[in-house]
Amino acid sequence: MGTATYAVEVDDLYQSRTAIVSQNDQVREQATVKILQQVLLKVVGNQAALANKDLSPLLKQADQFVAQYAYLRDPTHSDSGLQLQLTFNEKALNQAISAMGLPIWKKSRPESVVWLVVNDANKQKILGAEDESQTAYRLMKQTTEKRGLPIFLPLMDLQDQHQIRFAQTATKLTEDNVFVQASKRYGADMVILARLNKDKDDVSVDWQWLKSGELQRYQSIGTMDVAVAMGINHIADTLAGQFAIIDQQASKRDYQLVISDINDFTDYSRVQSYLKGLQVVSDVNIVSLRDKQLDLRLRLASGLTIFNHVIQTDGLLIAETKQANPDTLYYRLRP
Repeated sequence: MGTATYAVEVDDLYQSRTAIVSQNDQVREQATVKILQQVLLKVVGNQAALANKDLSPLLKQADQFVAQYAYLRDPTHSDSGLQLQLTFNEKALNQAISAMGLPIWKKSRPESVVWLVVNDANKQKILGAEDESQTAYRLMKQTTEKRGLPIFLPLMDLQDQHQIRFAQTATKLTEDNVFVQASKRYGADMVILARLNKDKDDVSVDWQWLKSGELQRYQSIGTMDVAVAMGINHIADTLAGQFAIIDQQASKRDYQLVISDINDFTDYSRVQSYLKGLQVVSDVNIVSLRDKQLDLRLRLASGLTIFNHVIQTDGLLIAETKQANPDTLYYRLRP
């Protein structure tokens, strides 16, 4: 494949959907949290990074990131066929993700041609574009869509058949491997070779993928859906580990918080206790208290968007609009 790159822009990273039973507000709110989790997996790209982070402050404010929503009908998806589709605000969500110290895998992602070799009852078939409805590829496609990883099958036309007619699927993928050579016509950034072996209800899949001359290997075992999902998830996690980036400045950003109308020690204690109790705040330091004004240094755990919403919802502090440094936030204490 050389050093050329043919990464494509994945347009639906910030959009996902789920089945719902009704358009009830409570049902919609629960579904919004679930859909945001789906989007976070695509955007962050790494399952372990998400599992090791407390996402509750962000998930509690899930509705604040919604840019568009739609109710759709899909009779094949559930009993009611009703789905909620959400599109989240890319800029606001990225800010919140970065502020939590999580990586972001940008929209530009490697596109992969998949040579899916199915061995079943001593019969071998290499799936082509006309086999997209086959169970193995359909399951693979479902998982790659959940991970924001673009893939496609080769045509398996006469040209492909001629080029790989003597191919040994167990052979290591190298630049001169016939599968790699056959992939060049597609201009894909990455080659995936998946050898799927069926044994009654059990399936084993031997995975190889080659990108920019670097070979990776993995094996997954289980039922068809489990084995396929394990492999794709491992590939996606590996790629995200290579290409996702943590915004160190955003994840460590501090703000100056200026609160007026602090009339006595009771007011001071109430504000301090309130801020230290917020999940969206990771650190609070007192700078000064004079002339009924409390100056604080604040480090946020979940981004400014979520913090502003929490403050507005709780109502203890009232935002004041002032032309000043963007890192300085002005509030007054509600009487």
